Amino acid sequence: MANLGLDKAVQKVSIVRSNGEVVVVHSGKKKKKKQSKELKPLERMTRRFNDANLASAKSLSSSHRKSNSKKKDGWLRDMPKNISKAADKAADEL
Repeated sequence: MANLGLDKAVQKVSIVRSNGEVVVVHSGKKKKKKQSKELKPLERMTRRFNDANLASAKSLSSSHRKSNSKKKDGWLRDMPKNISKAADKAADEL
C-alpha cells in the first residue's frame, strides 16, 4: 500500500470501520524541519531551559497551593522552602 497512485495534493486517506475505528491508509510526506546546523545546539538548549522553567513553575504552584491551604499565610511562611524545591526541580530537568 506504499504507492496508491494519488495526487500530491492528497494529504491523508482514512478508513472508518463499522466499529468506529479509524485506520489511516495514506499520510502525506512530513515536512522537514528547516534549521541550520549551527543553530541546532542553541535550539536544543533553549527547549531544555523552557522545559525546566515549566517544571519549576508547576512545582512552585503546587507547593504554594498546598502551603496556603495548610495554615494562615502559609504560602508566605513556606516561600523560601517552596522556591528552593522548585529550583531543585528545574535543575533536575536540565
